[in-house]
Amino acid sequence: MNKRRDFLKSMGLLGLGATIAHPLSAYADIADSKSYKSKDTTMEGNINEKQVISILQTTDVHCQVHPHDELFWENGQIEFRKTGGYANLSAMLKTLRAQNPHTYTLDTGDMFQGSELSVETTGKAFVPVLNAMDYDLYLPGNWEVVYGKKNMQDLMGSLTAPKICTNMYHDLGEGKKGELIFQPYQVWNVAGVKIGFLGYTDPLVPKRQSPIYSKGILYTTPEENLQHYVDVLKNQEKCAFIIIIAHLGLSQQIALANRPECEGGKLYFGWRYPRTRA
Repeated sequence: MNKRRDFLKSMGLLGLGATIAHPLSAYADIADSKSYKSKDTTMEGNINEKQVISILQTTDVHCQVHPHDELFWENGQIEFRKTGGYANLSAMLKTLRAQNPHTYTLDTGDMFQGSELSVETTGKAFVPVLNAMDYDLYLPGNWEVVYGKKNMQDLMGSLTAPKICTNMYHDLGEGKKGELIFQPYQVWNVAGVKIGFLGYTDPLVPKRQSPIYSKGILYTTPEENLQHYVDVLKNQEKCAFIIIIAHLGLSQQIALANRPECEGGKLYFGWRYPRTRA
């Protein structure tokens, strides 16, 4: 129970709401980052001043273009309200970005499945929508495979921002694991501080959904390479902060957060919790 309580408390650093995460305010003390120099020319100001970096996260939008009925539980009663839709989401993100110019946005999956428009266009109608949202990083969710591996690669490859996934491999047949389908991590150099991202999606996809969807893909559990990539980001990339973004479901995410590799240090989590659609 203590571990679970500590985990839920830590989620306040990057806690998901119904549509968007509360900002993660990372106060980067540049004076303590002797070897880091920012490559981001938009970061201005005295290098000895603390900078506030806001990282906003969306997830499970499921191709919802327009506001729609969503169930809320308030004051002991069920209440339905119109909410969500990419237009509303875009306006919200623009408002939050205006409040802090050092704001970055990521989406952690289920962006190409969930509406008739998506089915009719095999997800392609949402490529320009997502690119117009100006995301900085993507993680594929469990439903990105719904149109098959090749279509997933085409759709994700058409997005202009980087994509990461640390546990999806090409299946070479007979259980042989090939290369990772997406790059395993991303490093941002912001305000003179390096921030590293790892991304894990649900390894149970072939069991939870039709295995035809994910044919040609091998999934591994996070613990199979978590220690390796944490070591790479800490000791090779020299990241001051490591953020794990995940599309796993709450029980798997709690288990991941309680692993020894995640103890100590400046390692944070961005979860799809609670699971609600935008």
